[in-house]
Amino acid sequence: MEKNVKDRNYCCFETLATFIVEKEATLDEDSMIVAHLDSLKESFYYYFSEEMKFCDKNIWIVNPFQSDVVATGISTKADEELIDLSEDYSFKMSFDRKRLI
Repeated sequence: MEKNVKDRNYCCFETLATFIVEKEATLDEDSMIVAHLDSLKESFYYYFSEEMKFCDKNIWIVNPFQSDVVATGISTKADEELIDLSEDYSFKMSFDRKRLI
């Protein structure tokens, strides 16, 4: 989100985007919005750090073609099959053409 604010991309914040357009306002990197987003990020990490670690460990489910698929926590045999799958270029091309949503 901070990158979006730096790039002046406010599409995630529809009301804010409307306000900025209507009032011709600008935001700087030290704005209250950026500070609030940083605070939210810290709070999320504090309350959900274990869940985030679990998600990071299972990110291979979302994209098995990432370069760091080895640290999955699955069995060795399944891990080897995942590595074989992740190195298959034809599967990767097919995966890249499809949308998850």
